[in-house]
Amino acid sequence: MNGENGSAIITFEETMTSLANGQKERSAIMVEVFLQKEGSKWLVNRFRQVNAEPI
Repeated sequence: MNGENGSAIITFEETMTSLANGQKERSAIMVEVFLQKEGSKWLVNRFRQVNAEPI
């Protein structure tokens, strides 16, 4: 391991549907991913949610 580190911000769009009434809720989830390089591969070693808001 050479100790290289990095991070990235990723945004996901999520749709949840209520089974009770079929109503859909959409939201955007923003996550910061912390990476560590091992050999030629970048591995996620932790992450944290930065934000979540309805769209």
